[in-house]
Amino acid sequence: LTLFKMNNVHYQCTGQNCVPAIVVYAANLRRCQMTCIDNAECRTVAYNQSDRRCEMFADIPSNNGYLMTQIGIITMTAIDSRRLSAGE
Repeated sequence: LTLFKMNNVHYQCTGQNCVPAIVVYAANLRRCQMTCIDNAECRTVAYNQSDRRCEMFADIPSNNGYLMTQIGIITMTAIDSRRLSAGE
């Protein structure tokens, strides 16, 4: 599993049932990344560098939301490299 990182981008979920699956406060970006990787449900994670809020979502941006520019937020989307290599 790999996380594709986008600086100064915030994931906004637009679906009715779309709320962060998990919200934690992580000391740094790396801890937020590891928390997402360790969670089987995490597909998108947004880390706010100013308040250290790490919001994890079960959705990917193209399914139930969109990406918008926001300074200080890093959004990462999970890419399962096992599935990519299996399809080749």
